[in-house]
Amino acid sequence: MQSDKTNMKARSTRRSQVYVTAFFIFIASFSYFLTRTMAPKLDKLKAQTVNSPVFYSCLKVLSGDSMIVKTQYGTQKIQILGISAPQAGNSPAPWWYGEQALPTEQYAQAGLISKNSLAAWITKLPLLIEWPDNKVPQAEVESLAVSASVSGVDIGYQQLREGQAVATQAPHQNLSLYLDAQKEAQEKKKGFWRLTAP
Repeated sequence: MQSDKTNMKARSTRRSQVYVTAFFIFIASFSYFLTRTMAPKLDKLKAQTVNSPVFYSCLKVLSGDSMIVKTQYGTQKIQILGISAPQAGNSPAPWWYGEQALPTEQYAQAGLISKNSLAAWITKLPLLIEWPDNKVPQAEVESLAVSASVSGVDIGYQQLREGQAVATQAPHQNLSLYLDAQKEAQEKKKGFWRLTAP
């Protein structure tokens, strides 16, 4: 009787050892599987995330060439690089575009139209912004000149094409395209260019 109990206890002990051994073999095999198959995929996904573009939201359009955007560090005022638009307010002097001047009495109206034109198609849409030196400011600065786009459309180019801004002579990679867009708006008398139409 005592021998049977001893044998049963021994078998139970061996069974437990087998279970424990099988468990550790399973853990080791699973770890090997993750290391060999999943780790490269996770590394690739991580790399894609790092290189993916970051989008921002426009909180307020200030004029046809400036706005306040929300970043991961707070808010920042940006100025669209390469264009100039009349401001939505009174001007003490004529605003010059090209070789022509926008009369003072038409300045506020043109500024409001330019502002609303920009706001109509960028509000609530994600912005892709090219920050200076590819660095998002961690502390708000007075204003930053940047290139920005919405749904693949360059904001500066679109504003020029619609006659809602003029191209500046500041050198940048899209200058020739901007000048072509402005010329098209002039020829078609779009936006405030129609104010000089005969």
